[in-house]
Amino acid sequence: MTPRQRSVLLITIGAVLALSAVALPNQLPVQPHTWLGFASVYLVTGLLIEALRTVRTPNSADFRTTIAVALVAVAFPVVLQVWPLHTNPLRSLSDLPTVARSFQLLVPYAMALSTPLGAATTGRRRAGVAGAILVPFVLATLVGIAEGGDFGPIFAVGYHLFFLVVALVAGLPLFLYGRTLRDSDSLPRPSRSEPMHTATEES
Repeated sequence: MTPRQRSVLLITIGAVLALSAVALPNQLPVQPHTWLGFASVYLVTGLLIEALRTVRTPNSADFRTTIAVALVAVAFPVVLQVWPLHTNPLRSLSDLPTVARSFQLLVPYAMALSTPLGAATTGRRRAGVAGAILVPFVLATLVGIAEGGDFGPIFAVGYHLFFLVVALVAGLPLFLYGRTLRDSDSLPRPSRSEPMHTATEES
């Protein structure tokens, strides 16, 4: 598939998810605002990258661009989760760490970074993005173990491992999108100073 076709696919997925949150709020496996947060990652990524590739050049969605788009894409889920805290300022600081390691933020965060993970052109970049995805899950797991409770460390590990699996599955279309951008937008461009060779000269 071409980058444009994958952009359309992402936008379609996001639109379907968003419409289902409005039309079938009681049939969703999570709360509607969480579902909308997931949908926004697909929508923002597909729309923004395709807009950049259209306005600039077809080969403009490089690795740094996908990083910037990922940060924008995760902004809406963050706002959805953090905004309710302003209604009770006295509890906001104490609630913020819990919100930061919640399913509603960890999953869309990993989804958004799936695009630059696929677009990475070197092993160092792939390792960097993979580390950025894993670190919040590891920290959330360690905090869950430290807090203890009635469930114990095994539950904390399994609980956040489930989050990670969901994020990887949900981020697969975005990862494949990044791979398509990498394969399409990293092609060498001919220099203007180099003479153009005709088919006769090459033969």
